[in-house]
Amino acid sequence: TATGGSGTGGARSGSAQAFSSATGTSGLSQARATTGSFIEGNYVSVNARAVLAGNAPGGVIATSRSEAGTNEGESVADRTQLEGLQAGAFATLLPSAADAVTLLVGNTSVEVAMLNKQALATGLLGGSFSENGSATTGQLYTSSADFNIDMTDKVNTDLLVGLLDPVAVGDHGFDSLRVRLNIEGQQTTDLTFTDLLTAEAFLDDNALNFGLWADLISSDNVLDIEIILDITEQHLGEGFSTNFIVGGGVSAVPVPGAVWLFGSGLLGLLVAARRRR
Repeated sequence: TATGGSGTGGARSGSAQAFSSATGTSGLSQARATTGSFIEGNYVSVNARAVLAGNAPGGVIATSRSEAGTNEGESVADRTQLEGLQAGAFATLLPSAADAVTLLVGNTSVEVAMLNKQALATGLLGGSFSENGSATTGQLYTSSADFNIDMTDKVNTDLLVGLLDPVAVGDHGFDSLRVRLNIEGQQTTDLTFTDLLTAEAFLDDNALNFGLWADLISSDNVLDIEIILDITEQHLGEGFSTNFIVGGGVSAVPVPGAVWLFGSGLLGLLVAARRRR
């Protein structure tokens, strides 16, 4: 199902949800959702894909559920949305600063890196082993988010991707975890982890700075950035998820009710409050 419309003050809004469930000895469950407009330059697409970890020779069936959700200018994803899923991908394009600040609580390094930058996008990616799965080899669970963001009239700042709050389920979370990041179709990050602590160290409160966005963007002035999480696992009860935020640029012209800017005021108050506790 999908809904779309306009928010108050002429702000764009809209959302889309997709859900897929499959049961069998083999196969996959896949869900894809999109929000926005290619013509206007702001567009987000997410994809969640989970294999069925059954056992065809033994006739043992398993179930995998996938869900994908997108929105523009609405609430950011909640981790409870991953419950019962083998692959989940949720993304918000142009979130409010209030929602983004809430997401950043406890992530001091990314908070500081986001000062004086606009929150362009947020997301939650994750996956877990199939329900009743019995596969004897690692199975792949993939979640991804692909953003197209119109950077017209935005100040040329560094482009930031903040990695936030990884959470493992079970004893080890995954057999292997692959994290990929593509900017303008070019791969900038491709890391594979087989150790949970090492993965958590990379994904917890880590600000990746890719330099000035104008040096990365194509001639259409639309920034294309894609984040992909691949989980390989073969054990019941194991799973992993992580949040992210994309920041960069501020509007060169006034924005009505300018809630996008991560100025020192809003974020400074938050940091000060945390220090007093």
